[in-house]
Amino acid sequence: MTQHDSARVDVARNGEPRALFFYGTLMHPGVLERVIGHAVDKLTFTDAVLYEHTRHHVRHADYPAVIPIQSAQKLIGRALDREEASVRGTIVQGLSPSDVDLLDVFEGDEYVRRTVQAHILSAARTGAIKGAEALVPLLSPIDLSQATQDQTQSVDVYLWSASVDRLESGLWDFAAFLKDKSHRWVGTSQDEEEFAEVDRRRAMNGKITPDRTGGSAGGPAENTLPVFGKALGRQYWTFGNYINLNAGSYGACPQPVVKQTHYWRERTEAAPDKVMKRDYAPVYTRTRARLAKLFNCDVEDLAVVGNTTISTNAILRSFPWQKGDKILHVGSTIYDPARNTLQYIIDSRPDLELSMLDVQVNYPLSDKALLDAFERMIVRENGAVRFAFFDGISSQPGVALPWQSLVSLCKRHNVVSFVDGAHEPGQRPIDLKSAQPDFFAGNLHKWLYAHRPAGMLYADKRWHTLVQPFPIAFAYIPIAQGRATFAAGWDWPATEDISRYLSIETALDFREMLGGEQRIQTYTHGLAMRGGRRMAEILGTEVLENEEGTLTASMVNVRLPVDFASVDDFNKQKNAIRDILFDEYDCFAPCFFHNGKTYVRASAQVFNDLTDFEYVAIAYLEICRNIK
Repeated sequence: MTQHDSARVDVARNGEPRALFFYGTLMHPGVLERVIGHAVDKLTFTDAVLYEHTRHHVRHADYPAVIPIQSAQKLIGRALDREEASVRGTIVQGLSPSDVDLLDVFEGDEYVRRTVQAHILSAARTGAIKGAEALVPLLSPIDLSQATQDQTQSVDVYLWSASVDRLESGLWDFAAFLKDKSHRWVGTSQDEEEFAEVDRRRAMNGKITPDRTGGSAGGPAENTLPVFGKALGRQYWTFGNYINLNAGSYGACPQPVVKQTHYWRERTEAAPDKVMKRDYAPVYTRTRARLAKLFNCDVEDLAVVGNTTISTNAILRSFPWQKGDKILHVGSTIYDPARNTLQYIIDSRPDLELSMLDVQVNYPLSDKALLDAFERMIVRENGAVRFAFFDGISSQPGVALPWQSLVSLCKRHNVVSFVDGAHEPGQRPIDLKSAQPDFFAGNLHKWLYAHRPAGMLYADKRWHTLVQPFPIAFAYIPIAQGRATFAAGWDWPATEDISRYLSIETALDFREMLGGEQRIQTYTHGLAMRGGRRMAEILGTEVLENEEGTLTASMVNVRLPVDFASVDDFNKQKNAIRDILFDEYDCFAPCFFHNGKTYVRASAQVFNDLTDFEYVAIAYLEICRNIK
């Protein structure tokens, strides 16, 4: 084990004890003990109240959710008094970082951990008090006069981050939970599925994840799905000791897909004509059908392409532009090849007097603020905006945009929408029939495990006779004939290496073997959330996130503790930072400059675990200390 290996393992054990405010099932000492996997005797418990929040039933669940008063008033439909807008709970002091990691897993992606000010109601008591005696203070009436402004404590609390539509307007009652439901929560993991991952991780001899060089921690049972983390990475990927926190750039192709790609290359070399003239076609057709089902669109609306940049060129170069058209885009986050392609279209057609409009945004930014900025620009131009180009998830920063809402906005204003969804397939669910963009382009190698490069392109039927593949080849039919040839035009664009397309089916099979899209995306999103918080703790900074918690999918952006005067100054150091990560730490996650600050973007995959985030954070911390 190297010096850096030791640092990454120890960092999870040397953090300061934490204080968390619990308001639901975790107020029960038996439930808390089960989650963190040890007795609570050495912890302290303090009765407290959280103001300006309410506690509600989660539909079809035993547990509650806490939301801010503004959201609560919309949910309930009226104003709330001070007593109604208060949440009774308990502050637990002395939790270790490992305890908090297990609690993060237990809470899942429905909740986000935030720091708040809780008002103290009583003196602290020891966790050695057991049974009903420990619960008595939590069942007594609240005396709001006890909670004075000078009796507050800064604590972390898990706030509801999923849709408020999943909550009932009625308030959750702890006494009713104790009477009717608590027996379910203190048995074995078969009783409540929420405990399955917590129990598995706790069973690893007190470690959150397996050792970097160790075994599989027992491995999954034969009749269970594969366990995500380093053991899975060793089984299906060939990273060795390299820490890959940058799957978002080039993807990470598992060995079954690599082998299937090689199979088709060897088969093609053995009999080129048989494969290229006949044998590829049924596999290619099945692949398109499976992708159409995955993204919920008609198969004739979807083409398999090389990558998103090819799709961008194909659509923009063949789009029927009209004189004076204005193109809306987000200049501060647009992918450089996309910006360059837009500029080329303008430069190559001076007769049309095309122009770009830049919606300048700086993150963190709420979804509403982004939508408002788009709509203001469209309205200001009084019908001149013809085309809008925007990301699904941008590259740097790696933040999720409300692209479905942007598509709806474009429809209201008769603007053609192009979604650059390079990072979407495999990272978030895609429902194209529901969203109905004009165009949607995505990469299949970044997050979906296809062999690079591979992508998909969707076009609404009204554009099928007007836009053409890139390059134009055998399947071109003159536009005047009016025949819809969109997907067929991509079936055989030219002689090329088709093995990457013929192995996409294997990538889809592999994802099904792992448990399917929801299981994969739940893990990667949850790991990005936990990993980002852990990196911020190590670096002494913060995660790039808005108040609503909507920016992070499976890529998380964490500020680095270093200041550059400008993007030019940052660019002078960027390659040196890259090489240190490669050569001294054997890892990589890219850094970038945005809104006057420098960030690292970390991509969470099924072969990653929390120690990967810790290791990369330590590497960046040491690098930043040495930057002059």
